[in-house]
Amino acid sequence: MMKILRWRKALRLVLVILVLIGLATGLSFQGCGPPPNTAKTIVFQEARQTYDALLKATSFGENLLYRDNLTGRIVWNEAQFMESLINMYDLTKDARYLEIFVEHADNVLQVRDDRARRPDYAGRVRPDWQTGGYYTLGVPVTIPDDQGEPALEVQGIHRAGNEHTVVEIIREDGEHFTLLVHNDFRRSDPLEVKWENLTMETAEAVVNKDLSPESWIRIKVLGDSPPKQGAYPLTETYRMVLHELHTPIIGIPFLRFADLVFRTPALAIYEPKAVCASLGAKFPRLLGFLA
Repeated sequence: MMKILRWRKALRLVLVILVLIGLATGLSFQGCGPPPNTAKTIVFQEARQTYDALLKATSFGENLLYRDNLTGRIVWNEAQFMESLINMYDLTKDARYLEIFVEHADNVLQVRDDRARRPDYAGRVRPDWQTGGYYTLGVPVTIPDDQGEPALEVQGIHRAGNEHTVVEIIREDGEHFTLLVHNDFRRSDPLEVKWENLTMETAEAVVNKDLSPESWIRIKVLGDSPPKQGAYPLTETYRMVLHELHTPIIGIPFLRFADLVFRTPALAIYEPKAVCASLGAKFPRLLGFLA
C-alpha cells in the first residue's frame, strides 16, 4: 500500500511538471506543435489598429512637438509618446515608427534651453530642459503700503501649483489686516487659507509658523505700515532644471532608441543619431556638442 501511495505522489508530481512545462513553452496537450495563436493575433491586430488610429488622429503626434518644457509637457507627454513608438517598433518591426520617433527626438533637442536661448532663474543658459510653472517656488512679490512703500514680501512655497496662487489683503482698520490665500490649481472648489487680525509685528510669526512643503506662502515684513488692500497674483515662478526627475525621464526613450539600434544590424542607418542619443541621455550636457 505504501508503495502504491509513493507511485501516486510521483505520478502527480510528474503531471504537475508537465503542466508547468506546457504553460512555459506553449505546448499543446492536443499535439506537439504550438497552440493556435488566432486569439493573440486578433488582439495584437486590434491593438495596432487602435494605436495607428490614434497616431493618425493626432497627426502623428504633431501636437506634441512642444517648444519648451516649462509646464512639464515634454517630460510627461512627449517622452511617453516617444517611448510608445519604440514599443511599437519592438512589436511590429515597422520602421515607420522609428521615423516618427526621430522627428520627435530631433525636436526635443532643438527646443533645449541652450538652443532656444532660454535662461534659467540665475540667468544661465544650459543644454537642459528647464521647467517652472506649478513645479517650482514662486518668485517673491512685494506688496506696498498705502504710500507705495514696501510693506510685505510674499512668496508661493507650496509643493505644487504656486503659479495659481493669489494673495488678498483686507484691511480691518489702520493697524490690523486679514491675509487670504486663494489657489485653484486642479481644484473644482478653489482653496482658501485665511489669517485674520494680523499686524506688522505679528504677521511673520503667525503666517510662517511650521513652514513645510504643504504651506502655501512665506512672508517677510519689509516696512512699518500695513499692506495696501487688494489682490496680488503670484503667477511668476522660478525656472530651473529638475535633474533628479525630468532629465532622466526625458532621457529614457533616447537610451532605448540607442540600445535598439546598436542591437539591430538592420538599423545601422540610425547609428549616428543613436550615438548622440546614448551619450546625450547619459550626460545631458554633451548634447550641446553632439546634437
